[in-house]
Amino acid sequence: MAAPKSRMTVPLRGYERFMTLASDGSVKIAHIMILRSDSGEALPAFLEGIPTAVLRAFNKHPRMRAKQLRDEFAMAEIHAPITMEALQTQHLLEIQECKHGGDNWAQFVEKECNTPFDRYAMFPYYVRIWHVPSKHYVRLMLFSDHCMSDGTSGMIVLNDIVTLASALSRHSPNQQEEMGSFVGQDERPVSPPLYELWRESLGWWRRFSSTQLVKLFGKMSYQSDLCRFTPVIPLRADQGDFKIPPNINSSSALFAQGTPGNMQKTLARCKEESVTFFGAVISGVVIAYYLAAERGHEDRESLFKLTTEFDVNMRKRIECPTLEGEVGAYMATNAIERISKEGVHMNTVTFWDFARQAKQDVEELVGSLVMPFPMLFLDENVHERAKPEFFDDLPVPQSISSDVNISSLGKYPYEMVHSVQTAALRPVDVVVDSVHVYNSMPHLTAAAIVYIASTDKFSFSLMHKYEHDAAQQLFDAFTTSIEHAGAIATKDTMANVATRVRQILESKQSRTAISKSPRFG
Repeated sequence: MAAPKSRMTVPLRGYERFMTLASDGSVKIAHIMILRSDSGEALPAFLEGIPTAVLRAFNKHPRMRAKQLRDEFAMAEIHAPITMEALQTQHLLEIQECKHGGDNWAQFVEKECNTPFDRYAMFPYYVRIWHVPSKHYVRLMLFSDHCMSDGTSGMIVLNDIVTLASALSRHSPNQQEEMGSFVGQDERPVSPPLYELWRESLGWWRRFSSTQLVKLFGKMSYQSDLCRFTPVIPLRADQGDFKIPPNINSSSALFAQGTPGNMQKTLARCKEESVTFFGAVISGVVIAYYLAAERGHEDRESLFKLTTEFDVNMRKRIECPTLEGEVGAYMATNAIERISKEGVHMNTVTFWDFARQAKQDVEELVGSLVMPFPMLFLDENVHERAKPEFFDDLPVPQSISSDVNISSLGKYPYEMVHSVQTAALRPVDVVVDSVHVYNSMPHLTAAAIVYIASTDKFSFSLMHKYEHDAAQQLFDAFTTSIEHAGAIATKDTMANVATRVRQILESKQSRTAISKSPRFG
């Protein structure tokens, strides 16, 4: 008789410890994909393969089967490959047909993301699918716990599911059964946490220096930053102050969709100016806050400060052969200090010059000794066994430590057209139309998180802690900035662009008001 397989555990380090700070609150990510087909037969055939495809995704990526250990500090156990029965009994997959359009999906996502995982009993991933036959589309929603996931992880898992479900439709029932069986041959190895890989990559001297600097000056640095910080936009009253154990605060969601034409013009303009799209996004965020803070009028001050953070995918920045395609928390966060400390001269700096400088600041920071500091500080001080008194002189009112975090995921990196064989044995295409990404933040967070992903158009998401009207104004200003960036001239200042964005929004509001006014005659 074969010996029982030994238990596989993984340590939770760095950001993973922070994400598991509260047992009654989760940093929960949602990836929302729309799949369309011109044929009414294609999507039912595609959906037939979904259970097998989801099962294979769980069994391919070990961290999708992780549960936190209750009696061990910051440890998780990777469970054995699961069966089709587990998909049902553990509610890992649910498919429903929506006869009325499924237009309440945004509210559903917001509610789901405010509902925490039980990390000791639940796997950190699950899938919900809404099929809308009348409109020939499927909304595939993947929810995950940020301690075992990030923006890139969801893209990886979605692609695995969609690719296999499409392939299954093109095979005979016997072949489908063979493809659906799992014998362990395609399970990925478990890579170490980002914390361990990053520290190892630093070398002993930089590793020692970083650790000592965080221990000596980490708290002092955060105290200084927090004392200077005042949110640009007032927060809503239901957000409790940060403490240990933390208050669990709700997050709100907004979503928007751009157009293919606007995306093409914006990216072409970025190329002409030799500016990355991420740089343009940073410019757009600053303009949106400038307007939402009612600073975009004639009495405005030229210098505008905004406490801004960014996320970066570390998979290609850390030397580890297994990280490509790895599911887990492999992103890092830091602040763009030039914007918060020096500010932006809105009347003199151009949109494109600022975008260029901001991107340069980010690249220099990512490669610096300072970049791991937040991860090291969180690992040492902000976790489920942190001492409450540590935060007595580190106050974080309403649990907000910055104005905004920017997460630009770039273009969906996988095949967007999938061939499906219908019941009539003819091939029909199913197309990835859009992908939105969003996550809730129940404690210690930026007041807002901006997500951008794209297919043939931009998909915008906003997590926020503001009153609804203020958040909507901010979000509209941001999406308008990016959608119309293709028309921004080389010498247009940030203030020029802000004025133009405000005019576009006012024009839209006027048209909306006219369309809603009573008609006589």
